[in-house]
Amino acid sequence: MDLGKVTAEFRTEKLLQLEADGSFSEWTRGNLAPVDDFLSNFHKPLQRRMLFTNPDDDFPATGVIKLESTGEIYLVGESRDDAKNDTSYNRLTVLQLTSNASSGIVEYFNYHNALADPLTADLGKRSEGSFYIAIEYLSTKTMESGDEAYQGKFVIFGPNNLPFKRNGIFLFDGKNYKVVQPYLDSGFSCAVALQQDDDMEAIVYKKITKVSSGYNVDTGVVTLTTVDYSLPGTVDKTVQDEQGSKNFTVYLKIDPLPITITVGNSLTLADGSTAKILKVGKDKNTQGQTMLTCEGG
Repeated sequence: MDLGKVTAEFRTEKLLQLEADGSFSEWTRGNLAPVDDFLSNFHKPLQRRMLFTNPDDDFPATGVIKLESTGEIYLVGESRDDAKNDTSYNRLTVLQLTSNASSGIVEYFNYHNALADPLTADLGKRSEGSFYIAIEYLSTKTMESGDEAYQGKFVIFGPNNLPFKRNGIFLFDGKNYKVVQPYLDSGFSCAVALQQDDDMEAIVYKKITKVSSGYNVDTGVVTLTTVDYSLPGTVDKTVQDEQGSKNFTVYLKIDPLPITITVGNSLTLADGSTAKILKVGKDKNTQGQTMLTCEGG
């Protein structure tokens, strides 16, 4: 019996592959089947499938395919071959669904570690591109810090070329998410992520570079040259608004920071206003994120 010919008879579904430009093109034929219903994560039996294809078929570099008959889009995970007498006749590949309400396309950003190369670094937030992801809810944590704040914890599944790194961020369904732990699972690039505050904004830290700062002996003016670092954060002006204080607090949402924050340097907030940094500390109620006491704004 030719097992290759027998298994080929079952490959009746037309499959498309995701191209680098975001379009789908014809790829190959295969058939899908459910995975084990007794997996520990209760979502996986609904979102995971096994794909059976010809062992000679090369999977797309994007790691994403589409089932033409239903329009369902899947991430491509690990594969193994069935073989007899040293001849492969069927390839089994795990898939993750990314075309339901808890999945979609996101633009993902990492933060470059400027401490490693502060003079030539691509500073601040950097887009890694757009990727299909699937998101699963894990839990909600209540933090005791005055007003109650809630942080939802999620598991994110992406294609194996998605470069998850700690502190990376993305926007999904109107919510900001921050990566706290990247890992690999069944050939997928995965991450545990925390949902962030709705009012998270881009905070620009303006670091004075003493090397290129100068003093004009004729005018007596010191020119301070700064380098801008874009960082995610939130601004809390409660004390300023309620007590008429000049001070307010900025919380930076990544830890550890890719740069050293120094008292005396300044920030530019999302509304274009500037503020001077008076104090740098850690907030124990928000997972140790950096807390800046600022003046101005």
